[in-house]
Amino acid sequence: MENIFPFCIGWLTDEVYAIREIGCKLIKKLYDLNKCEEFEKRLIEKMSEMKSNKSYLIRNTIIILGKV
Repeated sequence: MENIFPFCIGWLTDEVYAIREIGCKLIKKLYDLNKCEEFEKRLIEKMSEMKSNKSYLIRNTIIILGKV
């Protein structure tokens, strides 16, 4: 799971909305399959960083991820 985390975060910060949206769904599926506490912890930390991003698109991605 450690090797895939940076790749997953790349989905959340992509310029294309559809990729960010699908990335949120894929991250949810990955978490449901593995139930890895380390993955959850790192994801929450990254989301905390992303909420102060200058781009509203990235901040909106956090909302999408929370709804999935």
